[in-house]
Amino acid sequence: MVGRDKSLVAAQVDDPRIIALSMTGDWVAAREPMQFSVSGIGPGISFAHEMLKSDPSITIALVPCAVGGTPLSRWGKGADLYEQAVRRAKIATRVGTLKGVLWHQGEQDSLDKGHADSYGIRLAFMFANLQSDLKLPHLPIVAGQLGEFLSPAKLPYAGTVRSAIAHVADVLPDIGFADAIGLGHMGDSLHFSAVAQNEFGGRYAAAMLQLQQRQKAATVQPHRVISDLQTS
Repeated sequence: MVGRDKSLVAAQVDDPRIIALSMTGDWVAAREPMQFSVSGIGPGISFAHEMLKSDPSITIALVPCAVGGTPLSRWGKGADLYEQAVRRAKIATRVGTLKGVLWHQGEQDSLDKGHADSYGIRLAFMFANLQSDLKLPHLPIVAGQLGEFLSPAKLPYAGTVRSAIAHVADVLPDIGFADAIGLGHMGDSLHFSAVAQNEFGGRYAAAMLQLQQRQKAATVQPHRVISDLQTS
C-alpha cells in the first residue's frame, strides 16, 4: 500500500478533485509520497481517478494510514497503527462521509507459519472492529492480494496468507477483493512497480464499485459468524 517505486513520482499531475489528509492533519492536494513511511507510488491516487469516472462531480479525500513492512498484529484493535488509523478516519468524517477502506498487507505475516495460519481469522476480526469503532457496520472494505512474484524462499507462507485474504472477501458480505494477477515488481521480487500500482488502483476501484453496487442491491443481511472462518 505504501509503494516503493519512485520512478513516476515526478510525472504526477494534481487533480483538485483529489485531496489527502497530510501527516499533520491538514487537507492538501493528493500527491505521492503521502504515507507515513518513505514511499513511492501507491494505488491510492489511481484508485481515486477511477472512482471519479463514475461521478466526476465529487471530491475524493484520501486518508493515508499505511506503514510498510508491518505485521497484522500492529493493526489489531488496541495496537498502535490500528488506533492511529481510526483517529485519522474520524478526523476525515468532520468534513465528509467515509465511503470505504482499502487494505493491503500480509508479507510480514508470510514469514511465520503460526501468523500465516491465523491470518484469516485475525483479519476478519480487525475488519469487524474497524466497522464497529467507526460506527459504520457495513463500511465497504476492499482487500488487495499479495503479489504473485513473492519468493517462496523468503516468504514461505505467502500462499497461506493469499488464501486467507481471498477467503475473508468470500465470506464477509461487506468485504471486496482486488486481485494482483499479472502485476509486476520493481526488480526486487517484493514490491510492486509504479506501473503495477497504478493498475492495482484501478482494480481496487473496480472492486469497490462492485461492492457498493452489491450493497445497494441486496437486502441487508446479518454478518456471518466470524468463528466460521478458516484459513487454508
